[in-house]
Amino acid sequence: MKKASKDFAFVRVLLKLFFSIPFPRRTLYAIERLCALKQGKGWGAATISDEVDCCTMLLNRTPNVIIDIGANYGLYTDELLKRYPDSTYFLFEPSSLCYQRLIQKYTEFDNVNIFSEAVSDFAGTTPLYSNIEGSGLASLTKKTLIILE
Repeated sequence: MKKASKDFAFVRVLLKLFFSIPFPRRTLYAIERLCALKQGKGWGAATISDEVDCCTMLLNRTPNVIIDIGANYGLYTDELLKRYPDSTYFLFEPSSLCYQRLIQKYTEFDNVNIFSEAVSDFAGTTPLYSNIEGSGLASLTKKTLIILE
């Protein structure tokens, strides 16, 4: 256990050193994109709207049902509602803070159904791990986040 914490301390020092170097903005953007792609993120989109555009291009008809797992604050749902206002939406959000905000946000939408539940491959209860309440980084899988100060 002590070796792991020493390893993380070393990584933290390396990251602080790396980010103290005045790289051109273009270089930092390229590094950020590469890291995102290696994590399976992005689809080549710079915004949620662009990413939703990429996803909806795969559809050959208007969906009847849209499911948002890990809805967070509803940003994807907002974009999808613009495109498919008549679809029925099912939003799943285990964070109580985000769930309450979703309830307030979509109170006027009869076609948006919100559940204070996580979606997983097993039935039961498990902790929701996050760096702060309401974080988009929340997960059912415990992660080690390195926060640069």
